[in-house]
Amino acid sequence: MTYTYNPEYNSINVDPYTGMKVIDIYNKTKRDQGKKHPYPNMNWIKGTLNMSDMSNTKIFDIFIGIHKKEHFIKVAKQYHDFIFENVFGLGCHCANWDAETTIKIA
Repeated sequence: MTYTYNPEYNSINVDPYTGMKVIDIYNKTKRDQGKKHPYPNMNWIKGTLNMSDMSNTKIFDIFIGIHKKEHFIKVAKQYHDFIFENVFGLGCHCANWDAETTIKIA
C-alpha cells in the first residue's frame, strides 16, 4: 500500500518512495458543469495528510471519509504549496480552488 491510515490520529501518511494513486472524485470543473458531489452524505472527520517533500515532512489539514473500506480526502483549507496543489489538482496558487474538492486515494 502506498499510504497508511491511522484512525487513532485521523492521519494519512504517504510513503515518500512510492507516493499514492489519486482519483479525482469532485472538483471545480465538475461543479461548473453542474454535476453534484457523488457522496453528499459522507461522514467527514478532520484529519491530516502527511507527505514528504525532499527531506521535509509536510502536514496538511484535510477531511477524511471512508466508504466501503475506500479512503477519500477533501480539502479543509488552502495551502499555496506545490505538493498540496498537485495532489488535489488545484493548479498554481490554488487557481481551481473549490471547498468540496474530493479525491479517492489508493
